[in-house]
Amino acid sequence: MWIGSGNRLAVVAANHAAEAAGVRVGQSLADARALCPALVTKPADGAADARALTRLAAWCRRFSPWTAAVPADPEIPGEAGLWLEVTGCAHLVGGEAALAATITRAFARAGFSARAGLAGTPGAAHALARFGAQFTDQDHAIAPPGGEAEALSPLPVAALRLGANLCEGLDALGLRRIGDLYPLIRGPKRAVLARRFPSLLLERVDAALGRHFEPISPDRERPRFATRLTLPEPSRAEAVIERACERLVGELATRLAAHGIGAQRFVFTAFDTVGRSQRIVIGTARPLAAAKPLARLFALKLGGIDPGPGIDGFALEAFETQPLPLRQRPLGPEADGDGPRQDPRDDAAALAPLIDRLHGRLGRKRVGRIALHPNHLPERAQAFTTADAAEAERPPAPAPPETGPGRPVRLFPKPEPVDAMAEVPDGPPVWFRWRGTRHRVARALGPERIALDWWTLPGWQANPAAPAQPPALGTAIRDYYRVETEAGTRFWIYRAGLHRADAPAHWYLHGIFP
Repeated sequence: MWIGSGNRLAVVAANHAAEAAGVRVGQSLADARALCPALVTKPADGAADARALTRLAAWCRRFSPWTAAVPADPEIPGEAGLWLEVTGCAHLVGGEAALAATITRAFARAGFSARAGLAGTPGAAHALARFGAQFTDQDHAIAPPGGEAEALSPLPVAALRLGANLCEGLDALGLRRIGDLYPLIRGPKRAVLARRFPSLLLERVDAALGRHFEPISPDRERPRFATRLTLPEPSRAEAVIERACERLVGELATRLAAHGIGAQRFVFTAFDTVGRSQRIVIGTARPLAAAKPLARLFALKLGGIDPGPGIDGFALEAFETQPLPLRQRPLGPEADGDGPRQDPRDDAAALAPLIDRLHGRLGRKRVGRIALHPNHLPERAQAFTTADAAEAERPPAPAPPETGPGRPVRLFPKPEPVDAMAEVPDGPPVWFRWRGTRHRVARALGPERIALDWWTLPGWQANPAAPAQPPALGTAIRDYYRVETEAGTRFWIYRAGLHRADAPAHWYLHGIFP
């Protein structure tokens, strides 16, 4: 994977096969392709990586309550990572070495390759995690208390989180290891080093050795909305389960409403005496923080809980939380329901409970609605989609003004071919035959020309190495006519493509007017 760094493209990640071919993180993409012509590359998704790091930082709170994500920096290869402040935590698992091994094993079980570095300063821990493994056969490196200088001495200067240009400048002077800098950071030579190189160099060295404080702010923990209930003795009664659910729903709804937060996913868990747990998951069409609607939704599924030998604990947690939308309540008679509602979203909000109950009875995938799509093609202007939160809450878009019946109420799922004859090549039909019946046209209005979005047609640029040619302009155009037959029936009919002298015209019937 590569990312833009200044005026060059740099490699930020490589798999084992690429590394075996000589590709290295921080290398320019052109050099990597020169080493491996068959290299498969793709741009890095920085936003997705940042979200993943944030989730991993929250996951690491099982090891320390103080965690923070280290964002990626295109100028410093391998900068992305995680900070964990483990002061006072190591003794819980048997010491620092055991804690580092526990962390790396947990990441391996989750599908990640991780290296850990422990030291008295953030800069030293950062360097040991990325470069300390080359001096040990373990997946972690630990600096003893007060031994940061000795532990960092054999590491390359890149371990100080320095850019490539600064590392190249130090290498030109023979300063390749961190230990090579120690004689120059004290005494009169420090001023010489400060004049020749940016101040970042001395700041990084001092921070890694503990001579300069480096503040790091932990990630703010998102509030967790959950409630628990423990019974004095196990119970197998359905009424007890129902009352426990109602109580937890009431407590959770009160907490959510007090914070102005709503949730769209709720998980109710029942624990029995043998250690098993059973979960009920419900989703809502919009953020919800009301007890009665939630209790009704859970009541539809509580019968699926098997009490077994007896249930003695319950838990309810809210997920997918977000702030509740603020709405202005109307004044005057409208507030009592005697007048028209002022907010056009009220209709959508009133529909949301019905959608939630249908989801609970039939399943989320079995409930849908007709949704409008911004497409000028009639058959693509609407589609059947699931009834979810965004559609239930969004007010309907206003219809464009029409001077007359521009589009028929009834459209065929697929235009039906018809035989037609026109007096002039580009004119409306004078008669057409549809389903075996011949219709003679009395009046016609049009044409209304609609061009197909040829860039989305199948086969267009399906293979980037050999892109297909776009369809000819003549075949990507429709000329629609509103026609009325001598019998008084009105149809919506179109001619596909422009007129060609060497080919007959193709006509289709797309809809019927009332």
